[in-house]
Amino acid sequence: MKVISLSTHLFPFHHLNEENLYIVKRFGFDCIEVWGMKPHFDYENEEFIEKLKRTLKKFGLTAKSLHLPFYEFVTSDPDKRGRFYISDSDESRRRFAVTEILRAMEKGKEIGAEIMVLHTGMEYPNSSFESLKKSISEILKKADELKVKIAIENGFRERTRLTNALNILKEFKEWNLGLCIDIGHLNISKEWEVFDEIEPEIIFEFHLADNNGEEDIHLLPYKGTCPMERIYEKVWKGNSLLVLEVGPVKEGEDIRRDVLLSGKCAGGLSSAINMGEKNFKSLKKDVEGSILDKTYQNLLSFIPMKGDASIRTYARAITNSKSFVVMKIPLESGMEEKIETQNPQRMLNSFLDIHSFLKRNEIPVPEILIEDKERNLFFLEDEGDFILEDLTLLSEKRMEEFYRKAIELLVKIQNLKGDCIAFRRNFSRETLKWEMDHFVQYGLKGMECPESVIDELYSICDEISSLNYLFCHRDYHSKNIIVKGDDIYLVDFQDALMGPPHYDIASIVFDSYTEFEEDFEKFLINFYYELAMKGGIIKEDRETFIRHLSVTGLHRNLKAFGRFVFINDEKKNPYFLRFLLPTINKAIRNAKKIGLKNTLSILEKRREKFDG
Repeated sequence: MKVISLSTHLFPFHHLNEENLYIVKRFGFDCIEVWGMKPHFDYENEEFIEKLKRTLKKFGLTAKSLHLPFYEFVTSDPDKRGRFYISDSDESRRRFAVTEILRAMEKGKEIGAEIMVLHTGMEYPNSSFESLKKSISEILKKADELKVKIAIENGFRERTRLTNALNILKEFKEWNLGLCIDIGHLNISKEWEVFDEIEPEIIFEFHLADNNGEEDIHLLPYKGTCPMERIYEKVWKGNSLLVLEVGPVKEGEDIRRDVLLSGKCAGGLSSAINMGEKNFKSLKKDVEGSILDKTYQNLLSFIPMKGDASIRTYARAITNSKSFVVMKIPLESGMEEKIETQNPQRMLNSFLDIHSFLKRNEIPVPEILIEDKERNLFFLEDEGDFILEDLTLLSEKRMEEFYRKAIELLVKIQNLKGDCIAFRRNFSRETLKWEMDHFVQYGLKGMECPESVIDELYSICDEISSLNYLFCHRDYHSKNIIVKGDDIYLVDFQDALMGPPHYDIASIVFDSYTEFEEDFEKFLINFYYELAMKGGIIKEDRETFIRHLSVTGLHRNLKAFGRFVFINDEKKNPYFLRFLLPTINKAIRNAKKIGLKNTLSILEKRREKFDG
């Protein structure tokens, strides 16, 4: 599975410290390219390098590449940066540039970089090709010693363009000298025909960004005029490193929103690339045909979106008058979820039935604007992709307001009566036990699980199945609640069934994707309890309610923990591994509350293994 790295060019005026690298990891990235300019990457400071190595290891981040320096200091004032370049015809200045680059290369290797991106500096008047060749020879010698690759980046100015970069490769013909294709620069230089003829094997890396075709402004892909599908054609055929190089965030500004948006964009790019050329083109062709048949309009833009852990595929389709979110459920694929009985057709029928039921009951869900059953496509109202989880990540002042709305909506849902498929299936003891078996199989892989633990896990299944059942969403967490303006919209409801009211509130209070202060968690529990008591949903005293909430919360967290490991091991998708530690921490807290000593013991051992 191809992943997208984030270049720290996004925040060059900020420190490469724990705070900022945690944000990078938490917002969806597992790999980075280090922007190699001092003091952002202080390659002359051994203490800085050692601390950076520890921080990368702590967060499970890999620095697969380093953008080699071309000025002395990264500052917001260009006049104070002290630019240098390896093609300088002045020997002393050329020597200085090479020395700085060699130092950076050594430290880049220490932090794990395998590819070093190099600017030639040939756009400057006092540069010369002879000086450049001399410098590259010295840099390649160091690269051989370090066993790393050098990727020449194409520019958009005279003598730095893709054609010029290819001439450098012809001059040297070394195994570890290749290209870094900056697609934004390519969009300005307009050398697309040259690009199309390049063998994928010599492209070591892509820098992914967009612009208007005139200015080097490093927008997110699909925000400018760069033909992304032309890039995919080359990516599908090769094994290049893919790096999102956007920004930068201004000095002193919070980086979280920009990293968040970058993570969402990278998720969409990764989806497009990993679905492969055949599936991508087939999906786009179906979407084009469906839009033409149903709206008599042409598809202007087709943008893959970050999906979830299921087999559903999502994309944003834009015409001259409308933006749609397209959902496709491939009926030929199998499914792993117990509740969906291994049958995608049942999942599709369930989605349509429950969607209709929720709409009739005025529950805010995205409208189905077009149903194309022949192509198995559903065009949904585009409510954006800002979700409740994002509010918690950005520490938005309105977080409490929207959580109140989410709980009020939950109570409304739990009061629903009527007829849809959700009322004809339930959280059976068999299903609950299957999910605990799944946790033991994957979540405790490599560990011996005593019978005493199995007995305790099955006992909570018994307790849950003895509770009063009503309409249960089953995945009522922060990733499934869209925030748009002052409104919220519910998604991913197709697995709804009859279950205890505690399950959905446990899903949002003990959410694997959020980390609350204890006071806020208590607020959510109390707010729900008061509303649910008034609505006749909960009819037990607070102490009993808290116990049942802890029991369902423990089951929910263990199920999620096992799924996250399963998705990594079986689907080769490591994204959810970042949520393992917060999930097991919540499970441990709930196991303590309800006194499951054997379960608590093995969870604490599993946490030690995870931390180690």
